[in-house]
Amino acid sequence: MSEQIGSLLLHEDAAFDDQVIYATGHAYVRCAFNRCTFIFRGAPFHISNCKIIGCVWHIDVLLHDKPSANALIKLVNETILAAVPAPDDAADPAGSSPDGKG
Repeated sequence: MSEQIGSLLLHEDAAFDDQVIYATGHAYVRCAFNRCTFIFRGAPFHISNCKIIGCVWHIDVLLHDKPSANALIKLVNETILAAVPAPDDAADPAGSSPDGKG
């Protein structure tokens, strides 16, 4: 379901696979993104409660004032870093050394 909310085009509960996703001008809520390429060209945008797996981020912004810098910081802190998976503890059993000689 997509509808116009304020100045952003809202996408709710949608699944995107192998697509180019434009963040700027859009709001994504409870969406799933698999192997997508996000294009970010500044504010406004909104991404919340989404599952992001194996995606690429293309960031093309001009930082000419504090609001545009803050939008980039928000994107990195709240969206991109949240989508980065935590290290899998099972892949590196306790007691093993980085060279694999444990």
